Amino acid sequence: MEKPFVRIGSSTPSGELQMDKDSLCELYESAYDDIRFMPEGMERIHKMLSLAEFCYQHKLDYEAYELYFQVFRSFSWNCEGEERILFEQAVEGLSSLCCSDNECVWEMCSQVVGDYMIWKREQEEQK
Repeated sequence: MEKPFVRIGSSTPSGELQMDKDSLCELYESAYDDIRFMPEGMERIHKMLSLAEFCYQHKLDYEAYELYFQVFRSFSWNCEGEERILFEQAVEGLSSLCCSDNECVWEMCSQVVGDYMIWKREQEEQK
């Protein structure tokens, strides 16, 4: 029996190979399911940031937003140490998404990052 042809990628006019949007979404969903069932902790946060970066690089902006925002909410705004580094990575990811083509994503990211920057400036002024 002949196997059906499944398209998982294409080539850009410049010759770069890229995955099909549906295949990217399936990869995201599979990876997210693995993360979702992990116990809370730093390993889970690291995996969420990695998946968020993957999503950002492949223009899955809403999915990247959801992951970066989950990491952002996982920590207090005045956390320290490794938590601070991960928190700042989430802020940086959200900041990058402020330029998204998805209006909903850039509006949500702009609000979150803006609120955080106002809080951060107020904290610095109090010192």
